[in-house]
Amino acid sequence: MLWFASLGKQESEDNCSNKKEVLSRKVKDTVIRIK
Repeated sequence: MLWFASLGKQESEDNCSNKKEVLSRKVKDTVIRIK
């Protein structure tokens, strides 16, 4: 999440969209781990 923190500071306008992308990636990783 460190890279996300740095991106959030530079692109505060796209913070919401970035969070959605991070959440989607986490969900995909979790699904892969479950499988």
